[in-house]
Amino acid sequence: KKDVLTVEYLAECEYFADMFNAAFFDGKEVIKKNELEDAASELKDNEIPKGAEVRRDNVKKWLRGTKLAILVIEDQSNIDYHMVIRNLYAEGLYYRNEWKKRKNLHRKSKDLVTQHEFISGMKQDDKFEPLVNLVVYFGEEPWEGPRTLEELLDLSGENACLRPYVNNYHLNLFDYHDYENFEGFQSELRIVFEFLRYAKDKNALRKIVAEHSENYYNVSNETYQMIAVLTNSTELLKCDEKYENEEGGWNMCKALEDIRLEGIEEGIKEGIKEGEGLLADLISRLFLDDRTEDAKLAARDEEARKRFYREYGMID
Repeated sequence: KKDVLTVEYLAECEYFADMFNAAFFDGKEVIKKNELEDAASELKDNEIPKGAEVRRDNVKKWLRGTKLAILVIEDQSNIDYHMVIRNLYAEGLYYRNEWKKRKNLHRKSKDLVTQHEFISGMKQDDKFEPLVNLVVYFGEEPWEGPRTLEELLDLSGENACLRPYVNNYHLNLFDYHDYENFEGFQSELRIVFEFLRYAKDKNALRKIVAEHSENYYNVSNETYQMIAVLTNSTELLKCDEKYENEEGGWNMCKALEDIRLEGIEEGIKEGIKEGEGLLADLISRLFLDDRTEDAKLAARDEEARKRFYREYGMID
């Protein structure tokens, strides 16, 4: 579900362009959404028996006057240790296919004159449209996989002398864990990555929402769903139409506050159910301080409970 959702979300030209601009150009609007057109996502190598096929997540043509480039986004919810090889193969296959197209055009035109041109299947000044791959990682843990081809090669010991001569390939990877803020984004992608980055730090998240409440007051339905699914938030997924605005969006500020209050109420009930008023008071305090996990621990672990009592000065 995550993979389908992220692919569909970034297929929107607004988000696609914003993703590239934030990742490569510090938020400057170099790529404009009205310059993008959908392109085929499949690559085939017909020279291999049964035809090898590579399917990419989102592919767009970037058209600027007579200039053309191919931009690709690969969405990842999990760490793929061979992602470098996947991208390297896809790019090599793309350029080989472009060369074959050019070769066939020259043969039809019969304009290859010299021996070198015949052997090459192209002219010396022929140029191909560039392709740029960007891997966007949405996983919960920081990316631990290789980011370069060199990291996948054994260049230790006797092989170390080969290192200067290995053609290294670098993965263009966006991992939100590498960032403290997301001001380079101009679309609601900023909200998505802020939530992902600080989902486990409720105080930091609440501070961000409070400081930028204008961004969170009217969040689109697709962005709301992205946040709910990617953060595995059953609370957000349960939120009903009471958080919808007249504009048709979702009020994330109110949704988060109601979830917080609901958590406090449930924590107090859990403490009362244990038959100890002091415990109910403790759990209430822990929830008010956004210490959800500590509150759960206090309800089931006597030693932890005593430790929290002393911390709050509730017992000697």
